Parts: sequence; structure tokens; C-alpha cells
Amino acid sequence: MALTIAGRIRRYDVAEDTPLPARPRVPGVDRLRAGPTVLVHEELLDTPDGTLAGEDGVLATHGAALRRTFDGATTLAVEVPHRGGHLVLVDPDQDGEVTDEVTDALQALLRGREVDVVAARAVRRSPVDVLDPGGRVLATFDDDVVGSATQGTTTTSSREWSVTSDDAELLEALDDEIQAAGGRPVRHGAAAGGRTGDLAATLSTALSAQVSILVGWDPFVRCDVPDSVHRMRVAARTLRSIVQVYAPLLEPGAAKEVSAILKGLGRALASARDAEVLRESLDARLADLPGGAEGAVADLVPRKARRRLRRTRAANYDKAHRALLSAMAGPAHWADLERIERFAREVPARRDASPDDAAQGAVTSTLAGLGRAQVDVITDLVEQADAETDDDRRLELLHDVRKEAKRLRYAVVAVQDENGTELDPELSDLVAEAHAVQKRLGTHRDSVMLQEHLLDCARRARKKGEDTFAYGLLLTGEIEHGERALRRARKRLARLTAGSPTV
Repeated sequence: MALTIAGRIRRYDVAEDTPLPARPRVPGVDRLRAGPTVLVHEELLDTPDGTLAGEDGVLATHGAALRRTFDGATTLAVEVPHRGGHLVLVDPDQDGEVTDEVTDALQALLRGREVDVVAARAVRRSPVDVLDPGGRVLATFDDDVVGSATQGTTTTSSREWSVTSDDAELLEALDDEIQAAGGRPVRHGAAAGGRTGDLAATLSTALSAQVSILVGWDPFVRCDVPDSVHRMRVAARTLRSIVQVYAPLLEPGAAKEVSAILKGLGRALASARDAEVLRESLDARLADLPGGAEGAVADLVPRKARRRLRRTRAANYDKAHRALLSAMAGPAHWADLERIERFAREVPARRDASPDDAAQGAVTSTLAGLGRAQVDVITDLVEQADAETDDDRRLELLHDVRKEAKRLRYAVVAVQDENGTELDPELSDLVAEAHAVQKRLGTHRDSVMLQEHLLDCARRARKKGEDTFAYGLLLTGEIEHGERALRRARKRLARLTAGSPTV
């Protein structure tokens, strides 16, 4: 059986004499309920050869953990970094063994390496349930006193807090309370290295952050966690966008190689993501009908039609996801990841393209200039689309506009966010406009996909002798939805090409 989500967890280091947090002042939380103290034995598993990825092993270097707990029952949990904490994945049928499902989920991190116990901990755990007014458990807070921890010959003593919940927003709210009480969030993973200030280091910082995101989402994609394909695809696209927009600063051969790897991965992710979007769009359109998904208009879509639409979209997604996992399997995929990581770590900057002045101002100016050059690419495509008389060709050009606008935003925002600097205020305004254009053109593209899906299902229904009125009803509404998005996109395109700021 595949791994399933068991919850979300955040961990904190804390001084041994720190009092427990008071009752959280969080909406929906009514009271706390302390449970009996229990003794727990924990084992951390990782690659035992520290030379592979730092002294803590491969998983720890990526911020992940493989934790086996003995507390009357034996549980093996995979903890993978996720939005400020960790998502906990377990195999419901396993008994603490490192199964094929576990190693498969972590293969992008382990890459064929064996795992073994690298640390053992004796923990005295005092659990506290966080309850709502009805007595329902919203979260569990654990106050752990670690009597001993061993890794090789090292012995330590510490105190830790952790909070577990299915509710990501609640964890975020509790985080403020826990930090105010003295909890220090546990930080995992290797920080991006490199010199500060020069061009290669600036790009390396942005690239390395995205590589961590890309690899971090890999286990979630394998476990089919909702939204994981989208997140991993964004990371792949951001990496490729950085390489493409700033290509004049990079050695052509190395940039071309890593761009091709990212393009192949992006295509595999795109098919699964498109099928995922189709699934989401159909539910949204039914809900958008007058009266909602259960209203009188929706009743005109018979159950047989709904079943056909849902069955087809589910089959499309399953097929695309299987193909994606096949593309992400084995040594070839691991080698591609290692090439991407090496490129990010040792950015092959062209000596003749780097600014003479290595100061941050010169680097920023150089990168901003390439960002503005990408705006010119978008402007040229918009002018071609405006002059095109063939409708199909115009739509193709607008699709290219969307991709280039996304490339601009990903490349500029990644460099700015990870380096804590703004390349150029005017460029930032244009990036904001590009984002607005991208979103509206993306809505139009998603609508076109749904229209094609509705037509395909209608043809199949007609061959079966079924009534196709419902498909026509949905298609009519979807055509209007797509046209509305296209009209809105054209208004924003005019502002982007004129260079006007966001208002």
C-alpha cells in the first residue's frame, strides 16, 4: 500500500527550564487537556556514511527524517519538509520496517543508498491535547525530555516540543504562541553556499533554493499528495526560467544541458498537472451554474453524464501520473537531479559576460537589464498576436505570451526573493503586470482544455446513443468563461506593453 498522510508536525528546541505555553489565544481553541506521561524509544534512520551528504546523512541534509517509534506499537514515519514544518507520511500496513514503499517515496533523496539507524533516543513524553469547545482534538502538543541521544559515540541531553495537526492554518497560529513561549523552530537542510555579492553567487542562491523545493516535493508527488505536482512543476519551471532569462551570463553548453533536463521533467509534470487542472475545473464549473452544483440548472446534467465526465478525467489523471512516476524512476532521474544540483551549486558563469564591477549594484543592474530584455520578448509577441488575422494562430501566440510572462516572473522573483534585493522598481511593476496577464491567459488555456474535454465526452456519449444536451449546456458556459478571461487578459496586455505600473 502507498504511503498516506498522517498529519503535519512542527518541532521546536527549547531550554530545559522553560515553562509550558499557556492556553493558546487562537480562534476555535477552547482548552488544553494533559495526558499521562509515557516513555518512548525513537530511532532515526539515515545513510550511515556521513561523507555522502554531510555528517548527518542524506535525509537530514535535505531536511527530511525517517523516524521509527516504539511506544507499545511500532511506527515508521517519513517526515518531509512542508510549508514551515513537516508532513508525516506512514505506511498503514507496515510494522516499523523500511519497506519498498518507503524507499520508493524517498528515492530522489536516497538515490539507491541504504539506510540504517544513525541515532537512538529515550524520550519521556508529556502529551497535551488542544481541544475545541466540543471537546474535539484539534492538535496534540508533546513536551519531550530526551534522556539520551546517541550517534556514534556522542551522548546528549535536550528538551523538545512538537505540535501535530491536520490543520495547516492552526499550526501556523500555534507557531506564534509556541515561539513566544520560548520554542525555537528546528531548522533543517543545508544552506546555499557561495560568495556574496558576485553574479555567480547571486544566481546560485536563487537556483539552490529552487532545487531544494524541487527535490523536496518529489516524495509528495510519488505519494500523490494534492497540489504536489503543481508545486514541483513550478519549481522546475522557475529553475528553467532562471537559466533561460539569464542565459547570456552562463556558459552555453552547461546551460543548454540543464535546460534540456528541466524541459523533459517539466513536460512529464505538465501532463499530470493538466489532468489535475481538468479535474478541478469541471467541479468549479458545476458549482458556478445558477443555483450551484445542486441547483435546478445543475439538475439538467444527468448522473450518467457526470459519471462519464468524472470517470474520463480520473482515467486521464491516473494515466498521466503513472507516466510521470515512470519518468521519475531510477538512476537516470537521480543523475539528472545531480546535474541540476551541481549546476546550481557551481554556476558556470561566463567570465566575459560578468560585470567589471563585482559590487552588488553592478550585479543587480546586469540582471535587471536581462529582465527588461524579457519584457521586450513579450511585447514583440503581443504585437504579433495583435497583427495576426488567423484565430488559431493568434491563440498560439497568446499561449506563447503566457509562457514568456511566466518565465519573466519566475526568473525575476526568484532572484529577488532569495537574495533579498529588488532588481529595479520599474521592472517589479512590469513583473506584477506580467503575473496578471499570465493568470488570465492561464484561465483561458484551462478553459480551452475543458472545452475539448467536454466535446470529447459528448462525442463518446453520442456514439452510445446518449442525450448530449448536458454537454452542450456546460460547453456553452465554458466558452463564455474562456472568452471573458481572454478579454480581461487583453486589457492587461495593453498595460504591460505600454510599460504602465500596476494600479
